[in-house]
Amino acid sequence: MTNPATASALHRAQGLAHVDHDDYTVVLNLPRLQEQQSPYIFDGTSFAIWNLIDGTRTQEQIAAELADTYGAPRDQVAPDVDAFIAQLLDLGLVTHDPPSDGSVTPVK
Repeated sequence: MTNPATASALHRAQGLAHVDHDDYTVVLNLPRLQEQQSPYIFDGTSFAIWNLIDGTRTQEQIAAELADTYGAPRDQVAPDVDAFIAQLLDLGLVTHDPPSDGSVTPVK
């Protein structure tokens, strides 16, 4: 049975500042700057997950795509993807709610 919390597309939160590089990205959560003063640096697998959060993929689709990319069993990849996305949700960097203006998060 599909978990409703993971069945909707993930969106990057509004108000983030980010600088993208070829193999990593730096993200600053401007709406929570007082409590999260340091930027987040995503590289390796976290960079791959971050790039797949584009407003069109669900958490389950992200795990499946990473499993295909790395040639690993989905049931091995999914717990790590779920844990990382849970952290992103807790930090307010991603949401299951689309942006209020209806736009999809642009990803290069």
